[in-house]
Amino acid sequence: MRKLLVVMLIMFTLTGACSSGGGSSAKSFCDELNRQRLSTSSATEADVSAALDKLVSLSPDEIKKDMEAIRSFNNLVVAAQSADSTRSAEFDASVSSASSATTGNVDKVTAFVKDKCGIDLGSSSTSTFSTVASSIN
Repeated sequence: MRKLLVVMLIMFTLTGACSSGGGSSAKSFCDELNRQRLSTSSATEADVSAALDKLVSLSPDEIKKDMEAIRSFNNLVVAAQSADSTRSAEFDASVSSASSATTGNVDKVTAFVKDKCGIDLGSSSTSTFSTVASSIN
């Protein structure tokens, strides 16, 4: 499950090329997605968390709560990954429930990125993201 989330988040942050359209808040968000896409460094868990923090801070009101939910899901998965084995069933149930709830947030952010940033995260160039995002269901 953790690998699934990391791949989804990395693909989300690394495939978000944006046009200059949209409001200043949307433009800042899109510019950050583009900056992250152009980064050539490998993404560690800390990098993914930092990228999400930055995107949440730049998120327009329209998707702010959705980005916060995605970040919270990432935090839950990180906690589940590092939990001792006696609590794995508890975390598995929490992650599964949160995964279902977060799917709508991912869908809304994906639609926003397509509309305001000019990138279709579901296109063939980002099919890995589409596959991972759809597997959250």
